[in-house]
Amino acid sequence: MHLILVISLNLRTTTMLARRFGRTVNRFVRWKTTYVNSPITYKALHANAPLPRCRIIEPPRATVPEAVSNIIVSTPFNRIPKPQRHVFNCLVQNEPGVLSRLSGILAARGFNIDSLVVCATEVENLSRMTIVIRGNDEVVEQARRQIEDIVSVWAVLDYTGTDIVERELLLAKVSLLGPDHFQQHFERDASPVEEVEKPTSSVSDTMSATAALQLRANQLSAINQVTQLFNGRVSDISTESLIIELTDGPDRIDNFLSLLRPFGVLEASRTGTTAMARSPLSNAIPEKVEEDKDNDDVFDLPPG
Repeated sequence: MHLILVISLNLRTTTMLARRFGRTVNRFVRWKTTYVNSPITYKALHANAPLPRCRIIEPPRATVPEAVSNIIVSTPFNRIPKPQRHVFNCLVQNEPGVLSRLSGILAARGFNIDSLVVCATEVENLSRMTIVIRGNDEVVEQARRQIEDIVSVWAVLDYTGTDIVERELLLAKVSLLGPDHFQQHFERDASPVEEVEKPTSSVSDTMSATAALQLRANQLSAINQVTQLFNGRVSDISTESLIIELTDGPDRIDNFLSLLRPFGVLEASRTGTTAMARSPLSNAIPEKVEEDKDNDDVFDLPPG
């Protein structure tokens, strides 16, 4: 009797637990499904939830002594003083022998010509010659007068200290192989040309094709970025090099070449400087000249 009662109680307990457990599972599944698929439930659970704030990291603030020390350290030292740069614009007759006589005068004075550009103008039988030299002002002035005394020279304009526009054209051939394989451009066989029929060695012989292609792509991207900063353009490209064209002032071209040197400059050709004076503004307001207050007239002073 007792055994039957215990078994019946166990069966009832098991049934009740199974029913309750089943309801709990059903509720959990129903709630989980409602949470995922119902926008209303999602809005109710996440109503007016504040967004996480971004962490702001303030840079360290330097003190006054640290800021002054940083400015002093980052300031470049004074360069070695160079001789004064002089730009001459000579209007000469378009005839043979003028260039030799002019260069002979500068050579006799011991000048080294930095740039010499000669070209014809829109006027027939008239050429413009732009000369850039460095030297002492007095010696350069004597050379200018001697050049002006040449019969074939119409006038010599000294642009030193004048607002001018200077332009120069640069053509630079840069390697696409990188600094590690830069010497492969200069490796040539010493045998005659008729006997050379084998292809020259390239980067593909020392690395895989994928690595060589990735190397050229990285080099081209880096060189192109530097070129765009200076408003230049790529005029020609091959598998191992490219040619860059840039028109700018002499100082900018010097800086551009110094930035290209780590990539490997194979060749560089510069046309020389051509210059022209800037035109003044016709409607410019003249600057007021301050009068000397020390030289006041005695009659303008107040009495006493």
